[in-house]
Amino acid sequence: LNSISKAESENIPTFTYLYTAHPDKHMHALGVEHEEVRNVVRGIDMEIERLWDELENRDKILARAPEANSKSSTSDRNKRLDCSLVVTADHGHITVKPEEMVQLPAPIVDCLEYANIGVLGKGR
Repeated sequence: LNSISKAESENIPTFTYLYTAHPDKHMHALGVEHEEVRNVVRGIDMEIERLWDELENRDKILARAPEANSKSSTSDRNKRLDCSLVVTADHGHITVKPEEMVQLPAPIVDCLEYANIGVLGKGR
């Protein structure tokens, strides 16, 4: 958030991409409905709300900037205040009962494990 605030205060156009492995890694390890997963999701929600609050208060941030006291017009300042926030995920999770799971044959699993290594020998 500090980097975003600094860029805003200096009137630097930005595209900010934030990534977190949470709650994905928790859901894989603990299951979708685990209390710790709920806590992680609540924490992320609180951080998104904090980010949005910071973005909503960006006019106050800009008011602290040195150029805020210049003769720039209100419409020029309003252009700097334009902002969008998009929150997305690369996939979802569902709870699957053991009897509903599909077990792949070992040769297919071996191929998938080999493919997961990647060109640098690191799994993803």
